[in-house]
Amino acid sequence: MKSQIGKIQINDEVYVADLQTDLKTVFLVKIIDFRLRQSETIDIAIGLFEGLGKVTLVSGYASSGSFGNLDIQTFDFQYLIKGIQFLNIADIKSNICSFESEILKKVFNDTIIFSGGIEGELSKKPVRLLENDRFKINFYNGLNSRVTREMHYTARQYKYLSIKSIGGSLPIWDLLQIAGRFKKLIYLLGFGDGDNVDIFTFILYENRKKQRFQLYGWDYKLPRTKFNILNIHEITFTEYFNKEMVEKWIFSEDYQKLFDILFERHFLKQVSPENAFLNSIFALERFYRTFVKQIKNSLNSKIKYFTDIFRQVLPPDVETSNYLNRLEITRHSLSHFEDKPTAFIGIDLLYASVYVEAVLIISLLKNIGVSSEQIASLTQNTRGSISDMYYLNKALRFSYPSDLFSKNQ
Repeated sequence: MKSQIGKIQINDEVYVADLQTDLKTVFLVKIIDFRLRQSETIDIAIGLFEGLGKVTLVSGYASSGSFGNLDIQTFDFQYLIKGIQFLNIADIKSNICSFESEILKKVFNDTIIFSGGIEGELSKKPVRLLENDRFKINFYNGLNSRVTREMHYTARQYKYLSIKSIGGSLPIWDLLQIAGRFKKLIYLLGFGDGDNVDIFTFILYENRKKQRFQLYGWDYKLPRTKFNILNIHEITFTEYFNKEMVEKWIFSEDYQKLFDILFERHFLKQVSPENAFLNSIFALERFYRTFVKQIKNSLNSKIKYFTDIFRQVLPPDVETSNYLNRLEITRHSLSHFEDKPTAFIGIDLLYASVYVEAVLIISLLKNIGVSSEQIASLTQNTRGSISDMYYLNKALRFSYPSDLFSKNQ
């Protein structure tokens, strides 16, 4: 984390300040001789710091302070914008958002860089992912190369999305939401983020001037999963999703709400099997009410609607109808705090949520428009992958003896 000395302007007052940041998630500003008001918050501040130049700091609050002859107040900001100064939150707009992420290298895995050097030419042509009367989303390849005095040549291939607003600038938060929703579609397939921070660069056209700036602090990431439900290793994104399907996913609130419910547990460091199961069943019910029937059918009817997909992902030695009945019994048991002898418990409860998640992912992809043949290709290893992980985890699970308590293993 680096410390930058400069000046910051808050509510028309200018202060000497020390900005400490890792340009990832930490943006601490220490202000000398700042008179703290009660519950001090700062929506927006502008500054000029060595090594960074012009900055805009967004959404800050007083995190600590010292009082005495010299007041030093520390503010913790949520976002830092480098390269431009905005005076008001409403002014933070852009025409284009470029989104560079490690996850794009996994989804669009074409490369010209091999162990023997660079082979072929890098296409500069955009891959059109979405185009309507309001937005364009294109995918690009980029190549950074460098030659040192010692004649060492280095090359880095990078990939980014360009999200362009047609007809005028938009708040950058809207463009970031579009980027986030595109990432959700990638997460749905089973891809996870790497360790590197996503890079967001914006271009604003205003008064015949082109201004470029970067945003730091927007950290919407899903960690790598331990195993994939779908066979994604050889997927070609543009063969599975056309422009209409991408638009359908991004601008459907129903899809976004379903994703948030279903994937909530993946963004948490720890979640109980009970909560994982209830979330997955709730998502299944919501899918049924939204895309199948809005009438209030019983849970049993809703679950049985997905019978064919459950039969596709469950192990061949598991009787599907019996398994679906146990799903309903388990939901009732957890919701009403009643212990049922046939309800799933322990690791079986956890993997019941995994099977429901797999069924819903397949159902969502079908609903978006992915063909049956493509679904079959994506799910050819689903049954075996989940089953193998289940038996591995069950074998590794430690069970200790107890004379007092029942074991929910």
